[in-house]
Amino acid sequence: FDAAFKEKLFFKYNSNFMTTNNANCEQLSCLSVSGFVNSDINLTEHPEIINGASDMIYKILGNNGKHTRIAVGCASLPRNAAVEISSIFLIN
Repeated sequence: FDAAFKEKLFFKYNSNFMTTNNANCEQLSCLSVSGFVNSDINLTEHPEIINGASDMIYKILGNNGKHTRIAVGCASLPRNAAVEISSIFLIN
């Protein structure tokens, strides 16, 4: 995906919540990202895979996008998804 598509996707899912709560991007901070990678035992690059989500959040939010993060490999994910991301955001 190119950067513009990532940004559009990110804001698509967050804009409804932010509009409902009268928030804007300057008020939004990312606190934590948890990434789960569907992989076999030979894959060890879980952090590199989850970097995509972390990099996108930082690019969009700047310093407000700095966050803690975990990256975990697992034997399966719901509906055989390749990656699952869970995140916690704060509206200041």
